Amino acid sequence: MTDRASRLFSFIGRAFLSTTFVVAIPNKISRYQYLLNDIVQKDIPSYFAHILLSLGIASLGIGSILLLSSKKQRLGSLILIVYLTLSIFTFYLYPFAPQRFFISIGLLGGLLLSLSMSLNQTKTIGSLSVEQFIQLAKLSIINLFR
Repeated sequence: MTDRASRLFSFIGRAFLSTTFVVAIPNKISRYQYLLNDIVQKDIPSYFAHILLSLGIASLGIGSILLLSSKKQRLGSLILIVYLTLSIFTFYLYPFAPQRFFISIGLLGGLLLSLSMSLNQTKTIGSLSVEQFIQLAKLSIINLFR
């Protein structure tokens, strides 16, 4: 696959993944009070629940936008990973909600793949990948001691 096709498919995949989070924003805003009560029932103080829910909504928007950007993809993935991990532990483990839990785990897997791809794209030293550079350095060191 050419580099251009690879970048295109990567963008399309990130767009599909970010759509899942963008679509959740209006629902979170329209059900703000209900979600707030749900958070408070988890023994979280009301003032802190407001902060958490507002940050959650902001994280969905900012993380989704950054996920689409090829240069800020890593940051967007990390923001959404943190949001999703906190959501899983707060809402889906106790009481256990299997459908939401496994959907969230699937999304988390997609974000980890996106993060992994962004890390692999930037790991170059000059025209060498990090792995090639390490191999070259090992060979150079071995040859020094021969």
